[in-house]
Amino acid sequence: MCYYDSSGLLNEINTSFKKRSKKGFLHYTEVLFALTKHVSYSKFKKSCVESPLIKDTVWSKSKKGKYKHKQRQYKCKLSPDEKLEVQRFWECEHLSRVSPHDTFVIHRRTKSNRNADVVSVYYRKFTIKESYEKFIQMKPHLKAKCSRTTFFNLKPKWVKKPQSRFDVCPIHKEIRKFRPKLNAKMEKTTEDIHMLRAMDFHEEICDKRTKDYDTSIYQLKHGTAHLTMDFKANINLGMSNEVDSSVWFSSPQRTVFGLVALFKGLDSKLYKVIFTVVSPILNHDSCTVTCILKKIIKHPVFRHFETDKLEFWMDNAPNHFRTMEMLAGFHSLIGSNGIKSVGFEYFPEYHGKSECDRHFGLISRILKEHCSHADAKEINTTKDFLQIYNSAIRGYGGCVIPKHGAVYDELKPDDGTKLNVVSMVYFPSGIKEVAELAEQNPNHNAIRGDIKDRKKDKLALNIPYKRCTFTPKRKFTLGNYYSFSFERNQKTKETYLLAKLFKSSKLDKKKNIFPFSIETTKIRDYKIRVGI
Repeated sequence: MCYYDSSGLLNEINTSFKKRSKKGFLHYTEVLFALTKHVSYSKFKKSCVESPLIKDTVWSKSKKGKYKHKQRQYKCKLSPDEKLEVQRFWECEHLSRVSPHDTFVIHRRTKSNRNADVVSVYYRKFTIKESYEKFIQMKPHLKAKCSRTTFFNLKPKWVKKPQSRFDVCPIHKEIRKFRPKLNAKMEKTTEDIHMLRAMDFHEEICDKRTKDYDTSIYQLKHGTAHLTMDFKANINLGMSNEVDSSVWFSSPQRTVFGLVALFKGLDSKLYKVIFTVVSPILNHDSCTVTCILKKIIKHPVFRHFETDKLEFWMDNAPNHFRTMEMLAGFHSLIGSNGIKSVGFEYFPEYHGKSECDRHFGLISRILKEHCSHADAKEINTTKDFLQIYNSAIRGYGGCVIPKHGAVYDELKPDDGTKLNVVSMVYFPSGIKEVAELAEQNPNHNAIRGDIKDRKKDKLALNIPYKRCTFTPKRKFTLGNYYSFSFERNQKTKETYLLAKLFKSSKLDKKKNIFPFSIETTKIRDYKIRVGI
């Protein structure tokens, strides 16, 4: 385009720039209208090296003002209180969920303000269209005043679109790296073919397990508890705003076991209860998991929903979940507290992130926020941690149950979206008094004789232990199976194991039934590590 040295044209364009929209845009019709007022079309055509892109008809219509851009004058009909109501609606539990660790900084820390003003980040559960439909449904009095555009423009900056960051599987990384190279080969070796089949099988299993997990929640029935469990990395206590090296390396530790229970009530609503079990016992083995599960299923909430079937979901941890001892532990749950059937499903390798990890992130955030304050109280015992934890959950609007237990009336207002937490403390039978005494005073003389191994002020206690192991009577490979269930025959009162093999899912169910026995052996040197 040719530029003309005309003061009138430049003044006209300068005036148009001053009238830009709120977003800082200048419509091209404004520039064309200013150009037609000061330059004729014949001069403009001669100045163009190639054929002009602007036709003479467009030029004449623009000169007459027919193509002049008219900015829409929109006046918001919402009052300041109604705008605030729309903004608060974006943060409600019906539209979004709070992030357990992400924060949004409103005002940074300055010399006059020691602490920065931050708010929690919220992630949207629905699209803009679905969110607006829920807004109109719940706020019908604002339908005439608030359009979908206004509703989106009033969205706070800390309400964001969720991002999928769960696929950090190293197998998937290898697949994305090597599959194109293997497919590009003209002549594939036997090893290449087996590798491609293994890649396809891993992706197939991941997709199938994800769909099965969602389907099990969708088809949940009254009387069945959908349980997702996992261990959190051991938390360090004794932390504060300033930590010395001696405290850092000798700080007391606690085990945190999380279990998210989903129930279907008689009113067809989905109820969620999160069990958080804290223990000074640092053993992450099948014995600890079995004892904790027996403690959890005694809670009154299982009797309230008339639970007689348990369905566990867990990752492929080879030390505590995917073991023959854990299978015997699941078998021991049958018959206790009215349980008739126990099913347990395994996530694929490196795909065990679940609802528990989301709550674990919240626990880490609670500890981090507490220790960041200059006048923060040191957390040295399990009681101190539960006190901080429960008070923080109350601050988030959750319904917290004390560790000594509670009736279901405290959980009843939950409709599946609230955060209801049951916090417990676990001690193995036989050492509860010793562990409590060691927690209060690690150097007490009463526990000197029970200490077999003491390194860096860490306790290790030996207790007698009856180890129960699942022993199949025919060939059984635990690593190839992902779905199990113990079913009891009501006529013969016998319990059998039903296992599903995904590589050959068309097999007859009778071939997937494994006869077994439970072997019990006494181990007198079972060592329990205490994180005091």
